[in-house]
Amino acid sequence: NDDGDTRKRAAAYKTSGPGDSHIVQHIHFLYQRLLKKFHYDLDICFNYIQFCKDFKSFGQLGRVYAEALQRHPREEGLWIEAAGFEFFGMLDAQDGDGRGRNGEEDDYDEQTRIVGSSIQNARVLMQRGLRINGSTSKESW
Repeated sequence: NDDGDTRKRAAAYKTSGPGDSHIVQHIHFLYQRLLKKFHYDLDICFNYIQFCKDFKSFGQLGRVYAEALQRHPREEGLWIEAAGFEFFGMLDAQDGDGRGRNGEEDDYDEQTRIVGSSIQNARVLMQRGLRINGSTSKESW
């Protein structure tokens, strides 16, 4: 009987409530302040990008990529990652474990959509990265 109570409590923690979105917004705010203070340190940028991907904050993710590319235009890995996100996109309704938001198996039906998948935008990003970095960019080629 104790095992059943433990499962119920664990399931209660997996549901999201109205406070969860506020916590995520607050973490976004903290990352923005951190980036301003440390002048867009690359490690912080990559951590923030991963946080945005984990919590499916795609609007904020686009802004983070744009600001990071403005601050670090010579960073080839950043151009490649931004173009990769634009090219491949991310599944909006699927978590990393293959289950949907409600915890059930996902069938890739009409509720699942790919966010950020634009081949044209990825091409433009890679061209800009090549233009800025010139012929010294072996990683981009």
